[in-house]
Amino acid sequence: MFNLSKNLKTNLIICSMLVLFTGLYCASEDGTAESTTGNSNQETRKVFVTDTSYNGNLGGFSGADEKCNSDGSKPSGGGTYKAMLVDGTNRRACSTANCSGGTGEHIDWVLKPNTKYVRADGTNEIFTTNANGIFEFGTLSNSISETTLFAWTALNNDWTSSTNNCQAWSSTSGGSRVGAASSSTGNAINVTSQTCTTSTLRLYCVEQ
Repeated sequence: MFNLSKNLKTNLIICSMLVLFTGLYCASEDGTAESTTGNSNQETRKVFVTDTSYNGNLGGFSGADEKCNSDGSKPSGGGTYKAMLVDGTNRRACSTANCSGGTGEHIDWVLKPNTKYVRADGTNEIFTTNANGIFEFGTLSNSISETTLFAWTALNNDWTSSTNNCQAWSSTSGGSRVGAASSSTGNAINVTSQTCTTSTLRLYCVEQ
């Protein structure tokens, strides 16, 4: 471990090279080991489940987003939220399983790549997205909610879009996929189907 001054940019470059090629760490002036590979600047965003429940006619995506931003459970702080819903055309996570083609598959998608998402309390981590802007099941630190609630999604377990989406969230005709907010598995986004007339389902709302 080498003792390098924090004040010299050249030392930071040298330190980075040491970590990359030797696995050694640099030390701060007080002798504390510091890794240059940590991502201390990782962005954090919040996710919450709406207090209000709805049928599948949400007024389209703009209506769903407005419902997120006017909900009583929206965290303080003034952030803008979007509903984690898809239809494959207006809003989409992936066109291939787990976005094998990368973020270019997104259309107005609500999750950002390499970002930590926490509950409304701002402290309890739920998941961290990967480079494709989705999270891998089995890696959730906590469920989205501790309460047994169900939310509209139209998502399949591989993040592709179900063909059933209450006519792009503007009708009570047909049905769609829903997620279980208390699950930390793939059930979080796709646990069952419900008819679009069902009026007891919530929205997942994601800070932008």
